[in-house]
Amino acid sequence: MLSAFAAAALALLVAAAGLVDATTLVAARFDGGVVIGADSRTSQGSFVANSGTDKITPVSPGVFLARSGSSADTQFVAGVIEAKLEAYRTEFGRYPTVRAAATATRNLCYANKDQLSAGIICAGWDSREGGSVFSVPQGGSLLEQPFAVSGSGAVYALGYCDDNLRPGLGRDECVSHVRTALEMAVRRDGASGGVIRLCVVSADGVERWTVVPGMTAAAAAGVGEEEEGRREARRASDGGG
Repeated sequence: MLSAFAAAALALLVAAAGLVDATTLVAARFDGGVVIGADSRTSQGSFVANSGTDKITPVSPGVFLARSGSSADTQFVAGVIEAKLEAYRTEFGRYPTVRAAATATRNLCYANKDQLSAGIICAGWDSREGGSVFSVPQGGSLLEQPFAVSGSGAVYALGYCDDNLRPGLGRDECVSHVRTALEMAVRRDGASGGVIRLCVVSADGVERWTVVPGMTAAAAAGVGEEEEGRREARRASDGGG
């Protein structure tokens, strides 16, 4: 825990630097797993410090933290939680559930709520409860939800998510809605931008990929197919060799 003087000094530094909760995060459950999405822009005031940040951080097999807030604070939280979950696995011989990871995240954020600028979505899949989405907003509360939205761009995505991220969605439909919500936020929120990173976690494992806002779904899913088509064309021109 920081002293009162150190906390006040940190608050002044953050204010002077113009750091904001600059991102858009969306996570949603579907039948069989979860979809997690985030933009990739890190801002310091009006300055884009990094346009390629990966804000979806693995902390245990099948468990991810999507991070909004101060980059330093959220990276610290992710590092501590990853260490705690590994210690759990070492002691008990099994990986912790998503709920256990979310509870550990909540406890850390609540214990340091006066020093941390961190809004976290903890989401993933485990064999006990299946797909789960938990929101840990600034201050350290814990909310289990069918979907969660966080960051400065959340206001631009929340209405769409309310209308479309409903129970019973299939994987592809859920991916499409999460991506659309993020693209809406990126277009409107000056602090969100870059590329869109998507992650699907299910019993089949983890799939991760990156899309450019505005890229067609076929282009996003078919880069490998296009390359295979070029290889087939080359083989045909070589007489099948």
